[in-house]
This record gives sequence, structure tokens and C-alpha cells, in this order.
Amino acid sequence: MKTRITYLFLMLFAVQSMMAQLTSLGLVEESNVQDKKNEIKRGLYFIPEITFVGENMLYAGTPTGLYKCDISNLDAVQWEKLPITDDIIEDFEVRGDTIIVLSRKELLLSVDGGMTAQRRFSDTVFLDDVNYAQREICNVAVYPGNAKRFYVAHQTNYLSYTDDFGENWTRVTGTGLTDLFYSPHNHNRLVGYRFTKPITSAGAYISNDGGLNWMYARDETQDHTDMYRIAFHPTDSNRLALCGNGPYALSFDGGASWQGIYRQVGVWEYSVAYLIDVIYDPRNPDTLYGAQLYSDFFKENLDTMKVIRSTDGGLTWNEFFVEPMANKGNLLRMDIKDNLLALYTSANGIYLLDVDAVASISPITSEAALTPYYDLQGRPVAAPTRGIYIKDGKKVVIK
Repeated sequence: MKTRITYLFLMLFAVQSMMAQLTSLGLVEESNVQDKKNEIKRGLYFIPEITFVGENMLYAGTPTGLYKCDISNLDAVQWEKLPITDDIIEDFEVRGDTIIVLSRKELLLSVDGGMTAQRRFSDTVFLDDVNYAQREICNVAVYPGNAKRFYVAHQTNYLSYTDDFGENWTRVTGTGLTDLFYSPHNHNRLVGYRFTKPITSAGAYISNDGGLNWMYARDETQDHTDMYRIAFHPTDSNRLALCGNGPYALSFDGGASWQGIYRQVGVWEYSVAYLIDVIYDPRNPDTLYGAQLYSDFFKENLDTMKVIRSTDGGLTWNEFFVEPMANKGNLLRMDIKDNLLALYTSANGIYLLDVDAVASISPITSEAALTPYYDLQGRPVAAPTRGIYIKDGKKVVIK
């Protein structure tokens, strides 16, 4: 009886601890990607965005518009929808009262916190309104020091940029990037990627002159056409991480070249390869968090929120937090501020995860981390004896 009471107490403690770690912020119906999948799926996957702004504000770009909430009091969180659009939000940037929104139908520029906005079109950037669906505009990157200068990425072999908040535009041809990001350390450097066919041109690209010219950093990032995020190290301008539905790679030279991580006998290892987002912890740059997919997030058999963590700069990973999800949803996007990890799920709304609370209890270690050795048939070996094995993609001999 004593043993059973102890067991029940431990189970109750575990449930309470889990609840203390994870806080639901709601916005379930408004942020639901699963219900909108037939409407939003086209040449590119729709991946929502979520970001912390300032001390306490959290913004979410959803299939139903742009929302914000104050998280200073988690017992009274209320989401506010910005009135500028009801359309699907492809991407957005918030710089004080200046908000740049890329929706499925239009580019919207606001200078009053999203209360009103101006539409910005140009013949040198966009096709006519009737053919908007063919524009394939998928990303906006705002210059860190000046919100009037920003790039728009197209999946049509060119970029467009403006220096005057969308009044005039200039094309940069020859890239076809689907996402690009300004380096927080060097504002003349942009790093981007192209996830599209042909696979021979998919991969990471870098510009060191403000986006005017681009260099193809092919290396080990081209094994799959789907790439989802590039993350910059908080203090070291040379270190970056890239994740996708296949590749997971690190750069140690500012994005000029990439090293594939977690490869066994030339194959991406499943335990870390299918990341849809990756982010550095600003408090400890050797710590990264990854949002892991089990497969294509538009399939019907997904029902888990899974966060993995690295504490050695992204070289090795452990399962960190796993939570069953209702409505067959999973994790799509993250952002971090201090100890709080904001989590955007495909069908269950927005959550905050206290990473310090998780770490203080016990991280869940993946089988891959426990069994870094593989036999020559690719099977994990927990306690290798004499023989030849594969470790970190290389043959090793244990005598």
C-alpha cells in the first residue's frame, strides 16, 4: 500500500509539474492551420510566425490575421486582432509602431501599430492584382537599422527591395530565394535559402553587400528541397544553424559554407533531421531548441508537440519536452525570451513553455543520444563491444 501511495504521489507531482511548465494562451480557432490546409497549401508550405516584441508583447501571424497579446499576467491573457487584414499572414515584422505585413493578398505597411495600413504594389515588384496567386511572395526581411528599407522574397528568381517604405522598388535577379534574413551582427550580410526544385539549386545562399549579389553555399544543405529556418548565434557572427525537412546543418563562417550534422552512412538521421524551427537561447548561446516534425505537418496522423534541445552548440541533441496534442496537431514555430519559449501549434493554439522548469525536473533523452554507435547495417548499438561501428558518420574500430 505504501508503494502504491508513493507511486500515486509521484504521478500527481509529475502532472502538476507538467502544468507548471506549459501554459496555454488560447487562440485555438484563429491560429488553426490544420483547418485551413486546403486553402493555404500551394507551391510553398504555409508556416506561421510568432515573435516576442518589447518586454511583454507576443505577436502571432495566423491564417485569420495578425494578433498580439500582453503576457505580463498569464492569468489574464487576451488576444487582440489588429484590424488591418483578415487574410492569411505569410510573414510580418514589428519595429515599434511600424509593422510590415505580408499577407496572402497584399503587402501592408502600418505606422500606427497596425490600426491602419497602406497597400504597396509596384509593377516592378508584383504582377497585377488578378494574378496575385502567381506572385509567390513568401518572405520579408527588414534592415535592422532602418524599417523603411526591406526586402521581399519571391519564388520567381528575383528579390525586390525598397529604401523608402515601399514607394519605389528595385529588383535583384538570379536567386529565387524563398526566405532571407539579415545578420544581427553585420547588416550588410544576408543569409537565405531556396527550398524548391530543381534540387541542384536548392540550398543556402549568402550576400555580403546588402543583398545585391549572392553566393551559393551548397555544401551539405542540398540533400532536400525543404528548408524552414536559419538561426543566428546571439554573439558569434560566424555561427549559424539551418533546419529543414531533411537537412540540419551548422555554419562556422557566417553562412559561407555549411556542415551537415547527424548523418549516418550518408543518410540524414531521423532523430534530428526533421526540424521545422531552430532557435538559440540568448542567455546561453551553446543551448539551442528545435521544433521537431514527425513527418509532413499537413498529414492527419500528427498528435505531438515535441521540443528537442542541444547544450553543445547544436552538435548533439536530446528530447527535451514532449506533450500529446489534441486535434491531431503539432509544433510549427517558436520564439524565445528569457526563460519562456513561445510555441505555435498547428491545431491547438499558442503556448508558453518555461524551459527552466523543464530543465530543473528531467529532460527526456532520445535513443539516438543514448546510442551514438551504429553497426554497419545502420542499427543503433547501446553498448558496443569489439568490432567496426559508425559514430558521427565515420567508421570507428573498438578493440
